[in-house]
Amino acid sequence: LYVHARVAGGWVLEQRLDVFDALAPQTGTSAFADRWAVAGETIFARYRDGGLQGAPHRVAVFERVAGVWQKTQTLDADPAFFVPGTFGATLAADGDALVVGSYDAVAFQGFATGVIETFAPDAQGVWSRVDLTTGSNVDAGDRGLAALRGDHFAVVSNGELVVHERIPTGWTVQHTLPVGPLEAGPTPQTAAGLALTDGRVVLGGDVGAMAYVFDVTAPSGLPMLQEIAADEFPARDINGPFAALVAAEGDLLAIGVRADLEGQPTIRFFEWYDGRYRAFESLRAGAGVDAVALGGGRALLAAPWSDPGALVPADARLEVRRLDGARAVPY
Repeated sequence: LYVHARVAGGWVLEQRLDVFDALAPQTGTSAFADRWAVAGETIFARYRDGGLQGAPHRVAVFERVAGVWQKTQTLDADPAFFVPGTFGATLAADGDALVVGSYDAVAFQGFATGVIETFAPDAQGVWSRVDLTTGSNVDAGDRGLAALRGDHFAVVSNGELVVHERIPTGWTVQHTLPVGPLEAGPTPQTAAGLALTDGRVVLGGDVGAMAYVFDVTAPSGLPMLQEIAADEFPARDINGPFAALVAAEGDLLAIGVRADLEGQPTIRFFEWYDGRYRAFESLRAGAGVDAVALGGGRALLAAPWSDPGALVPADARLEVRRLDGARAVPY
């Protein structure tokens, strides 16, 4: 994981985290940070303890200690619902809440269903489980895509966007929307990224680097507020767009375009203004982008693989694009 900080004039690499920072043995593949989330000054990263097939997945908690990101805690599945490989299949954080989804973790009326576990810190900052929800009206997700904002938790499961709402007894499904029909072309759309912010859910597509913005506050359904097409991005000097990876915080939206060759991927920044997102800045990354997130004034990027010696990023190139001669809202 590459932690970047925003400074005057752009973004700088603050620290790189890998499986050794999780204090886990690197036997085989430890799958470090195949699922991760960030909230303020806390980073959560899933890893397989020991790296062996069937070994339990755990979630490492990283916090800034004396200006350095360090592991401070490890979270585990509820023993009653432990299934190898499923804990942390979806992972999302917001403020003082972390939601962890585990698919196929329990049988409900003869069908395998998921478990959604909610964690929160106590007065000493120690995270512990405060809620566990199972049942037919819970979908923990099956693609690793999840987003949490306040009382809404969104996942992608079985080709659908699923939005949960928090109720006194836990979580319950509020909206579902098929993803495939969002693309009008011959190839059905599939999900590549997911974000929640201020009553909006943003879905990034695998086809055409499209992004879709929906209203989660509507009394019924998920009305679309905006489509962000590839031709709305600043001009690129490479071949056509790849998948759109999305992150949102407040009025700020980041879209990372996935590519598999050094120097190609680009991260774009948008601001919500007058009922739509408008692009204002882009960053040409020096290495492959597998994920992008915003939180606490920092952008968190995931590298294509976890081996800390296998990737040496080139210097980033900063590009700026103005809309109508001025930025929509200063960041």
